[in-house]
Amino acid sequence: MNAFIFFLTSSTEVLIFAGLILIAALCAFLFWYRPAVRDVVGGLMGISAALSQEPKAWLKSVERVRAVLKTHPNLASTWLETEDRIVELSLKGELKAVMFGSPKDLWNPAALLSRRFNFGLAEAVPNILVGVGLFFTFVFLLYCL
Repeated sequence: MNAFIFFLTSSTEVLIFAGLILIAALCAFLFWYRPAVRDVVGGLMGISAALSQEPKAWLKSVERVRAVLKTHPNLASTWLETEDRIVELSLKGELKAVMFGSPKDLWNPAALLSRRFNFGLAEAVPNILVGVGLFFTFVFLLYCL
């Protein structure tokens, strides 16, 4: 057993494979997941700014949001579904925009990020890396015998 622990702590092969796994995970985060999240957050900030300018003028707000969506097209389908759910009602002589249904089913992280990339795969990456680690553990066990 001591020989095996010595092999794991001093072997360059083990360090190389561990480094490759960490580099693959870091690259996936930096070049795949993080840009998608930044793009969605940037779009949400733009939509939020467009909606907060004149809260009572719904049609002007829609025009401003559509201008924001030209730079963030991945949020366009969610916004169109939101527009379909909004109706202007006259309350006490004043038009109010009312949304039917809950915005949570449209504006949640899983729904927004799934339009940008395979969200299920992003959630499975930690499990895949654990599986790869277990695979190489058994490969090294066979190598030591």
